Amino acid sequence: MSILLKNNKLRIEIDKPGQNYRDSRFDWTGKIIQITFDNKYTFCTEETLDPKLVNLKGRGLYNEFGINEALGYEDCKAGEKFSKIGVGLIKKDDEQPYDFFKSYKVTPFKSLYKSDKQYVIFISYPTLCNGYAVELTKNISINDNSFTVYYNLKNTGEKPVKTDEYCHNFLAINRRIINGEYKLHFPFSIEKEKIKEIVDPDDVLQFNNNYISWKSELKDQFFLSSLESGKKVRATWSLENSDLGVGIKESGNFIPEKINLWGNIHVVSPEIFVKIDLPPGKSMSWVREYEVYYL
Repeated sequence: MSILLKNNKLRIEIDKPGQNYRDSRFDWTGKIIQITFDNKYTFCTEETLDPKLVNLKGRGLYNEFGINEALGYEDCKAGEKFSKIGVGLIKKDDEQPYDFFKSYKVTPFKSLYKSDKQYVIFISYPTLCNGYAVELTKNISINDNSFTVYYNLKNTGEKPVKTDEYCHNFLAINRRIINGEYKLHFPFSIEKEKIKEIVDPDDVLQFNNNYISWKSELKDQFFLSSLESGKKVRATWSLENSDLGVGIKESGNFIPEKINLWGNIHVVSPEIFVKIDLPPGKSMSWVREYEVYYL
């Protein structure tokens, strides 16, 4: 059974470490698989609709450390292991560059958790590998119509840790397909011409000052890289469905390294990245707060 946090408004379902998803990409701790509001509205969906691949792909609120550069990957040879925060030691198959899409063999870190009806605390204990070791503590707690995800990293290794973290928010309100019912708001003006990368093969994305909407249903995936255009902005977005009259909002207590957006016909995923620069023996923490609400 999953871990369940609930009050009179919210129900949060969280998989235990090693439950369902056991692959090498996403953090195994605090995998939020569903958010239910007033017993009527759900917000999470899956990265893929193929039931055979669900536990190999993302789902709900899955976060990841080091999407482009895993710790120590360049320092080890094929057949040796490198470290992935919140996951474990990963076997390097060959001398090709690290590929987050690839499924590597995992020796998971030891993980413990403690839970109540309104909070759960996870701790991932690292194994020193190539001089890298990062202890992760994650605390998820609910309050009224919101919940908070608190992260703490402690560098218990010998080398400095330079990486990043983001949450891949796989969202679709009541599993409604992505179309003109949705608007994705940001706390800044979106300058389309300054976005680093735009992939929109169906030409369905609409840029409307501080929000993105969809002209019609999609046939293919879309992707935006660094849609904040390198500016220092607040770590906030909100996704609303006008037909259902509800929305979900994320707010972080940090300045984003960048903000990306990915999705396809059944899912939209805003991604706020936090920069991690952690000398040996030092710790850092940050918070992501989510709120669900009526329009």
